[in-house]
Amino acid sequence: MSAGNSDGAVRYTAPSVLFETSDGRRLEAGGFQPVEAYDVVIANLDPTLERQAPPEDPGALLEYFDFGLTTQEVAALMTRGNDRPDRTAAEAALLAVVDEGRAERHSLGGDALWIAADRTDGNRLAAAVATRSA
Repeated sequence: MSAGNSDGAVRYTAPSVLFETSDGRRLEAGGFQPVEAYDVVIANLDPTLERQAPPEDPGALLEYFDFGLTTQEVAALMTRGNDRPDRTAAEAALLAVVDEGRAERHSLGGDALWIAADRTDGNRLAAAVATRSA
């Protein structure tokens, strides 16, 4: 993480994420951080949480997230340990879920929005696309 001083005030050169609990405890992940850094912050704020392993099947992720996920989000959520997200493998797994009729693929810019088949009614799909396009 780096900081800059362009006007007499030292600031992070990338956005920060502030995590706060209902009892007022706060931790900041300053500047751009890898996902693992956010995991550390969250674990320090609530050590009772248990981290779940990535699912074998991306269909489970689509069932969990009402408004769907992009390919890159699925790749990140299916990553194990410190491996790099594998977008190509995620897309292949998502296409298999679509072939089974359990999900739908909707083009979204240079990517796609993947939504569980039981969640693709018109209103929900419009809301999901609007959320991702904003």
